Amino acid sequence: MPINGVFLICLALLVGGLGIFLMVMGLLNLQQGKEARHWKVVAGRITRSTLEEKRVDTSYGDGLRRSEVGYQPQVEYQYRAGDETFSGTQISLVEKQFTQKAGQKVLEKYPVGAVVQVHYDPDDPQRAVLETGTVVSSFIFMLGGLALVAVGIAIAVSG
Repeated sequence: MPINGVFLICLALLVGGLGIFLMVMGLLNLQQGKEARHWKVVAGRITRSTLEEKRVDTSYGDGLRRSEVGYQPQVEYQYRAGDETFSGTQISLVEKQFTQKAGQKVLEKYPVGAVVQVHYDPDDPQRAVLETGTVVSSFIFMLGGLALVAVGIAIAVSG
């Protein structure tokens, strides 16, 4: 097999493997979201609600650096599970970045002192979220992964 053929097979395996990885991550996120819908629900109270700026620096091959800013709502809440009081910080199972305006909109639902519904895992009461269900990113991961698998197959067949 010529070097070109070996390169194409390696590229196909790399692209296809990345696609499978993304598909598995999407499926795991979907599964967690489905499970969380059946967690116990109790009342909780918001004790902290802020918007945190997250700066991400990206380096490019030509030596250029680009800094991007995202915003992440940070909340803390307390809730009781059985006889114990717990503190939680997760809004949903998947951490998300927002624009400043969208992040503020999320925080409007969780002002300090507000009473909220807390969904907690009955098998691990320290694991809790305010919002359950599936997120769009799970489907994007799965579709992106499927596309990469198809590209990997196309590369392998063309070689």
